[in-house]
Amino acid sequence: MSSVQLVKRFMAMETGIASEKLRKGFSGKEDWDQLHSRISALTEAPIFIDDTPALSIFELRAKCRRMKMQHDIQLVIIDYLQLMSAGTKRW
Repeated sequence: MSSVQLVKRFMAMETGIASEKLRKGFSGKEDWDQLHSRISALTEAPIFIDDTPALSIFELRAKCRRMKMQHDIQLVIIDYLQLMSAGTKRW
């Protein structure tokens, strides 16, 4: 899932507005008010999304270490682990 799709899903969950309405446009002022008031939690959340395709295990480890040093991340969630490549070392 791309980062844009994830953000849309987060918005729908946080606001309670159906994702179809977010995709097609809102039906009224109430939806805009609800979006505006509830979306601030997401804008303040320390969430980092990296949708780099076909990462190797070594690249993932390097990215995680960098994020830990820069932002002191506490949790890493990997979606579609089976899409990662093992990478090969050449001697």
